[in-house]
Amino acid sequence: KVCIADSACAAMMGAGFEAEADRLVTREGDEIVVDGSVLEGGGQILRTASVLAALWDLKLRIRSIRGKRTKPGLRPQHLKGLEFVRDFCGGTMTGLEVGSVEVAYDPRGQFRERVARADDSIFGATHMVDVKTAGSCTLLLQTALPCLVASLLLCRCCPPTSPDSKRQRKGSEVQDPTQVLVLRGGTDVPFAPLADYAIRVLCPALLARFGVKVSAKVNRRGFYPKGKGELEVRVSLCERVEAAAATSTSEPRAAVLKHFKTIVVCGGGKPKDWKGESWKPLATIAEKMAEAALKEYTDDSTAFEKEVSCDEKSLSPGLSIVLAAETDYDCVLGASRVMEPRTKNWKGQAKPLVGEIAAALRARAEADEHLQDQLLVLMAIIAGEYSLRCSELTTHTLTSIELLNRMLAGLGVRVEAEEREEATTVKCSSRGLAPL
Repeated sequence: KVCIADSACAAMMGAGFEAEADRLVTREGDEIVVDGSVLEGGGQILRTASVLAALWDLKLRIRSIRGKRTKPGLRPQHLKGLEFVRDFCGGTMTGLEVGSVEVAYDPRGQFRERVARADDSIFGATHMVDVKTAGSCTLLLQTALPCLVASLLLCRCCPPTSPDSKRQRKGSEVQDPTQVLVLRGGTDVPFAPLADYAIRVLCPALLARFGVKVSAKVNRRGFYPKGKGELEVRVSLCERVEAAAATSTSEPRAAVLKHFKTIVVCGGGKPKDWKGESWKPLATIAEKMAEAALKEYTDDSTAFEKEVSCDEKSLSPGLSIVLAAETDYDCVLGASRVMEPRTKNWKGQAKPLVGEIAAALRARAEADEHLQDQLLVLMAIIAGEYSLRCSELTTHTLTSIELLNRMLAGLGVRVEAEEREEATTVKCSSRGLAPL
């Protein structure tokens, strides 16, 4: 048993991990200082730290932004994410320019004030974020979603009789507002979850685990290099928003695959590299690979399905694939990637995705390796006792755990992870955001 939060993480990640974790968050006066060059060392530190600072009203300075990347500093998508936090949650932010390696943020308590008075910056028209490049829409969503959910949770603290309340009475019922977000940029780009992954994997997980209803649709595909795709997201709350009951992890039975779907999307016509419609067999190839590799997790009721489409509106050609596996314990595991058409090796590119699904099923995981860290901030926001079974924790997840424990120390949030032979379980105890 390894308890990551108790500084034994070097056993999992190597001797250097603990030293880097100690450098991640320090304090200088009333400021929290985050070193963006350690642990994950990329945009995820920026996304998580800025959101925690905004929602818990913490003065923040991030240095050495994306220090482990080939091109350190802010890229357009990171800049737009920070601008969303500032514009939606309030406060002042300096260092907002492409290439900047240091950003300072003072929330000034404005987020809660804005929610309390139903400010139009939060409950006004549709929220729009346009990267104007192929910057990832789903990574922008990772910044925006916790802010939108937090606004709806705090809104429930305002009585519907208040003239400022956005909660409306319909007969004897009180209806909460719905937040609408439109993201423009790359919907299907490398080094980020794809749009269909968010639709097929993330959205069901948010509903099942928290009672948060998120629906998303792609209005236009955005592939590299032009991007300019559009992802429309709607966020609302169920009547009860709470931590889902933990599933038992004692002597778990083998996972059974209920439904497996392969989604293949072509964008921007049919480039010559693909020889007409040579991309269409990709879905069949991936499905057959999955049937063979995951045979031990199937039974007579397991269904395999494929969906193939082409978006002629996409400004750049591209090809993407998403695998979504629904289990008998009501979780959806996923994997996705943008394909490289010039290699003409569909099997070689799809094989690692099937391997990711197999590893998650082997551990009877409740979240695949791309979903783990996306759930952690919401665990902190929504009060409850959480348990999340994973196959192996990613560096992104380990970094998020360290940021949550160190930035929110003394604020009622504690995250731990226990490693066992077959899986690692993340446990979070949270008081959630304090009511208005």
